[in-house]
Amino acid sequence: MTSVLARLWRAIVAGERLAIDGLMVLAMAIMPLMAIAITFEVVARRIFSAPTIWVVDASGFALLWIAFLAAPWLVRHDGHIRISFLTDRTSARAQTTLAMITSTAGAAVMAVMLWLTWSGTVDSYVRNVHTVGTWEIPQYLVWMVMPVGSLFTFIEFARSAWVDAGRLRAGRIARRSSIDQATKGQVT
Repeated sequence: MTSVLARLWRAIVAGERLAIDGLMVLAMAIMPLMAIAITFEVVARRIFSAPTIWVVDASGFALLWIAFLAAPWLVRHDGHIRISFLTDRTSARAQTTLAMITSTAGAAVMAVMLWLTWSGTVDSYVRNVHTVGTWEIPQYLVWMVMPVGSLFTFIEFARSAWVDAGRLRAGRIARRSSIDQATKGQVT
């Protein structure tokens, strides 16, 4: 029975990683589309004196989607911003403890974000709220990315806290430095 549960857990983890990679691919696909739209707007406005009315709204929606789609991947790969000038000077145990605490705090914040964004998205769907601007589209279509990104970011912060807690319990603690983190995963 345990091997069945272990295989099931590995499949769930693999699916979650695949989903996060897919979210990042989608975020990366949106970025050049946004750049093309903004370039089109600038050319239309400056050269042809024919500004578009949709690019500002589309860019705002795209930025929201990029942020929530990319966040889980960035947390998983330690790609988020760190202020490390103090932690680089602490012991390996203190670094791991601080990482566990900040990951736990991140998970707590994302749990609240998940609740708030889910509630807001469902409410906008139920009340049939539309965006205000040049495009009047159902607001839930814009907002639906927020609970999805919040869920996966919560999972990644919780996973990171769990891994760090396990390292502390097992005594397998390696010193981290901002340089090590910055070059993690890069091929030299």
